[in-house]
Amino acid sequence: MAGHRPFRELMADVMKDWSPERRARYEARKAEFAAEMEAVDKLPTILAVQVTGPASLRLTWSDGINGELNLTGLLADRHFETLRDPDVFALVGVGEWGHSLAWPSGVELGADTLRHEMELTQMQRERP
Repeated sequence: MAGHRPFRELMADVMKDWSPERRARYEARKAEFAAEMEAVDKLPTILAVQVTGPASLRLTWSDGINGELNLTGLLADRHFETLRDPDVFALVGVGEWGHSLAWPSGVELGADTLRHEMELTQMQRERP
């Protein structure tokens, strides 16, 4: 688009009037944000999901981990009431970018929550 300047140029113009302290705070926050985004990029994502029961799934993760997950306890929460119907539960798919599981009703479960649940389940199985 003619007449539009790149964001970096605009920010450089804005920042030239900033005090050194304000510029330092901005740069520090920018670095924190970059570190947070790098950490998010390292989280495993969901590649595939297969329904294995009325509240159970088999997940395939981007880091090569595969595992079975029973969500009966999680589905007890009132927010997930619709997913207690096995026919509705079976409509699950991998959400955008593999960061969640999603159902056509709009219900989503984040990959971080699912991974945590899967790891807890694995630890409980390994206990004597």
